[in-house]
Amino acid sequence: MIAHIDNKYVSNCAPKWTAMLIAALAQNNHLVDCDNETKDLMEQCARQHCSTIQMELIENTSLYEITSLKRKYLTTIEVDGTYTQDRYMRLFGEPSLVLIENLYEWPVYKMMIDVYKHDREYKNIFAVLQKAVTGTRSLRELHAGGNGSFEAMIASKENTEYEGVTRYKIYPVTDSDRDSDDANYQPTPKKLYRLLCGIKNKDAEVDRALIDTLNQPYFNWHMWRKRTIENYFPPEAYESIGLNADQYRKYDLPERYFKKVDKEIDKYEKKDIERVASIMSRKDYEAISDRIFVDEKEMSEIQLFLLKMAKVI
Repeated sequence: MIAHIDNKYVSNCAPKWTAMLIAALAQNNHLVDCDNETKDLMEQCARQHCSTIQMELIENTSLYEITSLKRKYLTTIEVDGTYTQDRYMRLFGEPSLVLIENLYEWPVYKMMIDVYKHDREYKNIFAVLQKAVTGTRSLRELHAGGNGSFEAMIASKENTEYEGVTRYKIYPVTDSDRDSDDANYQPTPKKLYRLLCGIKNKDAEVDRALIDTLNQPYFNWHMWRKRTIENYFPPEAYESIGLNADQYRKYDLPERYFKKVDKEIDKYEKKDIERVASIMSRKDYEAISDRIFVDEKEMSEIQLFLLKMAKVI
């Protein structure tokens, strides 16, 4: 995240609090946007109240190096008194979480980040994402046990360490569960759509425009356009681990994208998904992903999925 720090706010804060804030920002690989006067004030507070280890971290971290790409695709939080000091520390001090339906999915998403690290357009954003996952561990997984449990898990976090800032700290990822490209969304995905978009109208239908965007109205979240994450792997990926994908291969596209893979591929189990995904390259994902126009810019669904994930770190 980018902390846009207001000089008037920091000038009226206790120096010890300011030192704690800048230490948390550096430790969790956040960025700072401020004028030179504010920067000097914060560094003065840090020298007075931070430990030697904290000062080394602050001095060796690129806190103030904000590229135009990062400014565009990372989340900016105003540090101006909008939140309490406690909530600012939750925003910048607590790790963020990817809320998933199944534990076996998390290694797949980490591999996606890795194979996209050389992406021509967004590699600097994906590098930040990769560091958050494999380096600072400021982005971790949260297993909900099925999308029917997402609401309870989010409520639990709101009642504990994320109180008041939960929508900035959790990235929910859910299946669409559709059985065809033109099928209606099932009751659970429809309920999640309303919850995660902050829609009160219980009769509201799913509008993909509120999902396939980087300007989501409430949570940053993703619902797979195909049925599940398994539908993003071609038959060859399943065959690479010794499974018979003949039946799955018979379906024309896009029909194949909405089949239940565990019913079509004999002996496939969810625990196999990491081995299946291990052969996938960026080229493979791009070939199977829908192309979407986001802010008048074309990108693949996987690129959008990762860019949205980066908005919670």
